[in-house]
Amino acid sequence: MFNYKKNLLAACCFLAADAYSLELMDDESLSVETGQSLFNSNTVTNGSMTFFRLMVDAELQLNMNINKVALGCDGPNGTGVCDIDIDRLRLAGTSASSASDSGPGTDFMMRRPFLEFAIKNNNVAATRQVSGIRFGALESLGSMSFGENPGNNAADDFGLNRFSGDMNVTLLNTTMSNVKACLGVLVFGVCGGINLSGSANVASHNQSFTLSRATKINDIGPMSAFSNNIFPFGLPTTLSNTHLLDQSLDTLHQIIVEDPSSGGQPTKDFYIGLQKESVNWQKISTGSFAGVAAQQGWWLSVPKVVIEDITSNQLIQLGTFAAAVGIIGFAVNINGPLELGQRPVDNCWGTLTFC
Repeated sequence: MFNYKKNLLAACCFLAADAYSLELMDDESLSVETGQSLFNSNTVTNGSMTFFRLMVDAELQLNMNINKVALGCDGPNGTGVCDIDIDRLRLAGTSASSASDSGPGTDFMMRRPFLEFAIKNNNVAATRQVSGIRFGALESLGSMSFGENPGNNAADDFGLNRFSGDMNVTLLNTTMSNVKACLGVLVFGVCGGINLSGSANVASHNQSFTLSRATKINDIGPMSAFSNNIFPFGLPTTLSNTHLLDQSLDTLHQIIVEDPSSGGQPTKDFYIGLQKESVNWQKISTGSFAGVAAQQGWWLSVPKVVIEDITSNQLIQLGTFAAAVGIIGFAVNINGPLELGQRPVDNCWGTLTFC
């Protein structure tokens, strides 16, 4: 008991001394100090819409495998039709690999995530209504991987079955390895003459897409494809107006969410939203409302993504005329779907095929 009293007395003396050392600060002294809150709220108005945003000043790191994503199915879309339908969605970092048992590598990063509501007629109680809600981040960086590619033809691919949203896509390091140009008559895809074989490299290509419950991309192009081994003697060939038509989305198995114009830095203003009507959400990075309007239903906006290292081994047969006019800028149309050769990331260890 004696020791207890001594310790209690010492503690009281310490607290008294510490309290005595506290000093009052005037307004001028307080104004010099700075701090940062974890949560930031913001309200902006654009026309009849008022937006209420709650942002977390933090970095969210995700590594996840979702067996099935089915959003906005049935209802006004029709039986069995979804706004977004994805089998085996994986979110991982940009260093993720498709090699067997490679593991997750790094994580999908979302910096300054936010939750936002779009309220129509906010100042009129009788007609006030929620028009949309979205979740996103000021900056995002990582890979999104879809489905499986078990064989070497487009027919067995699955994953990105249906998509609603907008994407600004940059294609890098795309190769068509089985290109043939017919010197003769091409009848129903069969060359009656000499069939010259070679490959073509597609130049870096950037294109924006806005898709609504889509299962394919109708037209990727115009792209430029270069070859120096189709025609004899290394004659350079430039198909400067190449279009890939009707390419199925389920042949796409990996996209990188990053900004290619800034050396692989995070893309800005990535979000997924649910709207009862078309909503122009604000681009937080610029303060502008001039972006693509999110349409009714579920909508995924990926402002900048990279699709790289595509190698198509599928035969691309060109007639003599098509190859010739392609050199001088006439359109060369390649009918899809092509097998793109992409493989989803392996986000598991050991014998697991999908976590």
